[in-house]
Amino acid sequence: MRIIVGMQYLLDSLRLLEAAQGYATLGMYLQSNQELEQMSADTRLWPEVLAVKLTIYDGLKLWDLVEITAMQLKDSANGNRRWLKLADGACREMRAARMRDNLFARVAKAASYL
Repeated sequence: MRIIVGMQYLLDSLRLLEAAQGYATLGMYLQSNQELEQMSADTRLWPEVLAVKLTIYDGLKLWDLVEITAMQLKDSANGNRRWLKLADGACREMRAARMRDNLFARVAKAASYL
């Protein structure tokens, strides 16, 4: 009986993850996040879940959350190069996006003085 409950738990988590990945791919970030919120706390730290969170936060331009999630991904990667590369790439992209946003803000401010 315990095995069946555990298998159902795993299947439910995988179903939610798959739905979240689909929504994120379609750019439906809020729906994707809602799917992830239904997962239990321990499954939210799976590298696959953190990768979806990176997609969500990047799409919503929530750079602080991108940085935090990338660090969580590095911690949970267990030396897996795929996840480490994704986390490093997210950090680089986040820094570039922040610089771009700052540049656009400065240009807009300068243009308002003209």
